Amino acid sequence: MIEITEREISLEEMVQRAKGEGSGAIVTFLGTVRDDGIQMMEVEAFHEAAEAEIDLIRSEAMRSFGLLSAQVVHRTGRLAVGESIVAIVCSAPHRAEAFEGCRYIIDELKRRAPIWKKERGENGERWVEASSGNRDGDVENARPQEMNIESGPYRVVLCTASPQNGEEIAKSLVEEHLAACVNISRVKSCYLWDSKLNLEHEELLIIKTKQSSIERIISRIRELHSYELPEIIVLPITSGYGPYLDWISQSVR
Repeated sequence: MIEITEREISLEEMVQRAKGEGSGAIVTFLGTVRDDGIQMMEVEAFHEAAEAEIDLIRSEAMRSFGLLSAQVVHRTGRLAVGESIVAIVCSAPHRAEAFEGCRYIIDELKRRAPIWKKERGENGERWVEASSGNRDGDVENARPQEMNIESGPYRVVLCTASPQNGEEIAKSLVEEHLAACVNISRVKSCYLWDSKLNLEHEELLIIKTKQSSIERIISRIRELHSYELPEIIVLPITSGYGPYLDWISQSVR
């Protein structure tokens, strides 16, 4: 079982599901929000990609360590100090395999899954870097470099529109706080449509936003766009200037 949810995690239910005739050991891991002088933590995820990557990690652990079952539940949303963030329950015929499998899953999840944490405290807020192979909680000690915050929840959306339509879309996305900034550039596009070669002047919209707003952006563009088939391409921002990325985060709601 793989789940990404805003609901509270029931470790007891997960343990009950792990029990079986062949299980000689059940190992649990529960990660919680640690009090490092913070008031709360905000967790975001690219749900589809995160679930797929965690499922792959789970399969790797089951094959490598002979697990009978492996369950992973990860929370998103705003979490207070002491609340659970992630739970992992592994069962195996023997304890060594269950311990090793559980450790493998949490280490790889922190390293590979597109899940991001932002700490909020009296002195402001900061995104927490992902980390490879850290022990429980150590990932929260890593501070992102001001000039290079990697693997954050920031996105660039590319969209082309007619010169008459592009500015309307851009203004709407910014006014509705779906995007922090939209650059508008005049481009010339060459494409086939209905088997006919077209060469048209268009406006390219470069939209700076967060993953959590992508579905609403796509829906809004489709509502406003004059094309039957609008071009909408989403790209990850893999690194950037920290204060600017923080501004995106504060501008997008």
